[in-house]
Amino acid sequence: MLALVVGLANIQAETAADADAALAQAAATAPDAAIIDARLRGRDGFALATELRARLPGVRILLMSGDAVTDGIAERAHGLGAEFLPKPFEPTQLLALLGGALPVRPDGPARS
Repeated sequence: MLALVVGLANIQAETAADADAALAQAAATAPDAAIIDARLRGRDGFALATELRARLPGVRILLMSGDAVTDGIAERAHGLGAEFLPKPFEPTQLLALLGGALPVRPDGPARS
């Protein structure tokens, strides 16, 4: 769903099944932004965000979760220097956050 939404906004998106796959893709493609669910299988989204930040200091990170109020997830995301998007959300909310996160590239669409 996320890839479809950002694709309609002319943003190139790639998906990953888990944190290890996401790290491998990020190493290969150097994305401008990463959209991460806080609740991943295996390694959680915060561990992934921390590792991405270490490997790609300039990457913009958007963490999302449906558990924002009960678990302090928004505060944890902001502590990592990440944007936070509570679920459920409207596609326009995601695109508004991405609009501020992605540079205009003369060579084609931004990558997330």
